[in-house]
Amino acid sequence: MRWCKYIFIIFLNLILLNNIVVSSEDYEYYDEKDPFIAGLLSATMMGLGQFYTKEYTKGSIFVLTDFIQKGTLIWMIVALNEKYTDKEKGDQVVEWREITNTDKTLIIGYLVFYFGSKIYCIIDAVHSANVYNKNLQKQRQIKTTGLNLNFNISNKNIGATYFRRF
Repeated sequence: MRWCKYIFIIFLNLILLNNIVVSSEDYEYYDEKDPFIAGLLSATMMGLGQFYTKEYTKGSIFVLTDFIQKGTLIWMIVALNEKYTDKEKGDQVVEWREITNTDKTLIIGYLVFYFGSKIYCIIDAVHSANVYNKNLQKQRQIKTTGLNLNFNISNKNIGATYFRRF
């Protein structure tokens, strides 16, 4: 009977005085992701912003795309250098009008694909960070919605938790 009085007093104190006691087991650290940092990381190297927001599959695809693009750039530089370098005169400046239409198309296509995929990766990283943060907010609301009373009675200690949404 004596325990019931203590429990009733604690319950009344929690409701009337709005004291909230949260045990350390119920507390979770929510790490929100900054969309600016996600975009900045993706601008540095494609896929890093996705890794930052814990989207590892997308990040791996973007990193692989980045490596393929860099390999293609090196291949294009070597191939065009061999094609437009005169072996007798050595290195010389080649003007845009001297380059064949096929090579111009390859260069322009590469640049469009590179910058397009880079911009898409940055936008996707910012969007991924916003989605990540919204999911965290939903998890917080689920954890703190409603009345949840837990009474732990052991040896000479009584513990109670009360969750309320603000």
